[in-house]
This record gives sequence, C-alpha cells and structure tokens, in this order.
Amino acid sequence: MGKPSTLTVPEMDPNFRACGSHWLHPTAGEERSEIALLVGGWTLVWMCLWVACSALAHVLIMPWLPPSTKKHENRATYIGQKIVATIKCALVAGLCNVGLYDLWHAPPAAFYTGHLLIEISGVHFTSFEIADLVLSGYLGILDPLHIAHHAIHITMGFIIRGHCAPVVTAATLMAQETSGLFLNYYLGMRNRLPSHWTILTSQALFALSFFIWRNAIGTWGTYVYLMRPDIVPKPASFNAPTDACLAAALCLASVLQWYWGVEIVRSALRRKAKSGEQSAKGA
Repeated sequence: MGKPSTLTVPEMDPNFRACGSHWLHPTAGEERSEIALLVGGWTLVWMCLWVACSALAHVLIMPWLPPSTKKHENRATYIGQKIVATIKCALVAGLCNVGLYDLWHAPPAAFYTGHLLIEISGVHFTSFEIADLVLSGYLGILDPLHIAHHAIHITMGFIIRGHCAPVVTAATLMAQETSGLFLNYYLGMRNRLPSHWTILTSQALFALSFFIWRNAIGTWGTYVYLMRPDIVPKPASFNAPTDACLAAALCLASVLQWYWGVEIVRSALRRKAKSGEQSAKGA
C-alpha cells in the first residue's frame, strides 16, 4: 500500500463525504440522523429475520436435531440466532473481503474515497450487532465478555460509518466475520455430536480463519490506524476525542481477539492431552 497522504485529490476536501449517496439521495452528505434511521431500520429487519429463522427452526430443524447437553441450546431461538448470524457473516465477510482486496490493489487515492461494498457492510454489521445484543441479552445467552464485545463493535460501527471513514479500518474489522461462518455451526452442534467429522472440521476451519482474519489482519488494521496515518488517513471531521475513542475501541477489540486466540490454543492442547490419556488407557 502506498502513502495517500502525499497526494492532493478532490476527495480530501474537509466537506467531502464518501458514503451515503446511494442510500437516500443522489448526492453525498447525509445527516447523522439519517444514519441513525438507516441503522435502526436494518436493526428491526435483522430482529424480524431472527424471529423468522427461529420459527422455521422450531418447525423444520428442532424435531430432527439431536438434543444438546446444554439446556439453553435446545431452544429454537438459539438455533435461529445461529442461522441468522451465519447469513450476516456471509453477507458482511463476502462484501468486505472483496472490498479489502480492491483496496489492496487500488491506487492510494482510493483510501480517501470510500468503498460502496464496505459502506453497505458497515450498515448491516452495526445493525446486526445491535439486534443481537438486544435479543440475545433478553434471552440470556450472552455472557459479560460478549456483551462488552458487542458494545465495542457498535461504538466503532457508529464512529466509522458516521464519518464515512477510515475505509481501510472498516474493511479489516468486518472481514473478521469470515471466521463466524465456521463458528456458528460449531457452536450450534458441538454439544450435540461432539465427535462428528463436521464438528471437528468446522472447529479446525474456525481456528485457522480466526488466526488469519482476527489475529493477523485485525491486528494489522489496529496497528496501521494507530501508527501509520500515511496508510489510514483520518477524515477531517475527526476531532481528538473521536480519534481517541476509536483508537481505544480498536485496542480493546484486539486484546479480546488475542485473548480468545490464546483460549483456542489452550482448548486444542487440552483436547490433545485428553485424547492421549484415553489412548494410553486403551493400550
């Protein structure tokens, strides 16, 4: 990636807004209230989709699904959440990975102009996080760590989407949803058929994608925001408190991802040790 700060492009005008033109009106420059209405509307859509997926799960999936050893996982709403979360991950990760690829190969000026796919992803990502926080919180299936995780992401979503930038930071954050494609199936089935090959495969793919997208790419995204303003230009509308808030949220999110990454390694080592003990007893 180059150094876009050395260029003079029209989009560097402090009044320029790179996103919003395709949502509500033909020219960029949406108001914060419009963003709030947009995210609020899609939040309701995601909540309705979760209810619909839960109803379908109750009728079509739960009668055939092996029971879980965890009581709360035997509710249709739990399976419904995994279905709708997978839909969200496919949408957001798909759009953002394409956007990240485009940015990586784009000329430096592209970092100032926004990206349509990443903007769309930002709206859906933030609205889903709100919907999931509300419904999962109501159903009691979120622990305090995941509540904090959602709150951090919602904060970052509103800051980045509200200022239409930084587009590179947004892309590296939301591309991390790639790992969720494998995680949702694993979480839905691990306490039902723990030794099934699909569970072991989804677990391995989740771990691999977690370290690629959440630890490697995610940490890189945080680093360049904090240390490389030549790669991640900050919009003129950013003031010092906004910059500090986003920087803190990025750091907290990275710490959480590395904490979970360490837990993934520890879990794998525990399974390996347990498997070795069982093999020794069998011998």
